[in-house]
Amino acid sequence: MSATLPHHEMSEKGEPFFAPTNNEAGLPAQPDVSVKGEPLFAPTNNQAGLQAQPQHSALSTQHSALIHVAFLYADLMNIYGDRGNTISIAQRCKWRGIGVSVERVSVGDPLDTDKYDLYFFGGGQDQQQEAVAADLQRDGRGTRLRQAVEDGAALLSVCGGYQLLGHYYQPHNADKLPGISLFDAYSVAGPTRFIGNMVVDSEQFGRLVGFENHSAHTYLNKGLPPLGRVTVGHGNNGEDGWEGAVYKSAIGCYLHGSLLPKNPPVADWLIERALIRRYGNVTLPPLDDTIEVKAHDAAIERAKATH
Repeated sequence: MSATLPHHEMSEKGEPFFAPTNNEAGLPAQPDVSVKGEPLFAPTNNQAGLQAQPQHSALSTQHSALIHVAFLYADLMNIYGDRGNTISIAQRCKWRGIGVSVERVSVGDPLDTDKYDLYFFGGGQDQQQEAVAADLQRDGRGTRLRQAVEDGAALLSVCGGYQLLGHYYQPHNADKLPGISLFDAYSVAGPTRFIGNMVVDSEQFGRLVGFENHSAHTYLNKGLPPLGRVTVGHGNNGEDGWEGAVYKSAIGCYLHGSLLPKNPPVADWLIERALIRRYGNVTLPPLDDTIEVKAHDAAIERAKATH
């Protein structure tokens, strides 16, 4: 049986996360605000052509859940459309009447792992990775992030973020950057840069599509399951045919573009895992993903045509 989820109207600072409206999509009237007081996005009924969704919720018709999302190092690790992943998470929550707070956590900011249910960690260049790797080693931050996943938090990491969640990343002609060893994997800069569309067959999520742009070769140690098998593109290293990694409720991958808007099953899995962490067993109601499926299928056809 699904858990009864409590109603959350106020943030910890006593401010509404969103004001109820009567619009068709049930979308918030106010933008979400980061820990630094900066709006991350201000959604509207038809932002970026998003379809209105009826507010049918298996969670509750009168009470809404609330999840906290940490956008890790958004000022340093946020390239190739990665920010779109947090927008997708927030939008798909709001269509279901689920409250969501997306907050930026960067170098030196407090990392309250008791607070956050879902983490997003995007890609960046080697110079930015140096600063982020050092920050993760400071004051046990990386250890606490790893423990948060062990305790049930959901996480999506892409490219540079994925690399720093392994044991280490070895750049070209530079010192090795230590990771936090969430994933039993390591990454080494290779001689060839992998650039282009990528299609991945995932046993868990079906066919995925995105865009890769990386020179690092990531190798999974025995026992760590990959996200899926590459059918177009290069994936982790261009050698073994695998892309990404999955550990508990954490995903690492090289799928930019951004990943979640075109691959809603991954977005919904992350949301559901975040809700389970916060409330126990829950059932996530489905959405009408007609437009998302069309975008997904069109991106796959384009990937095949340009391979």
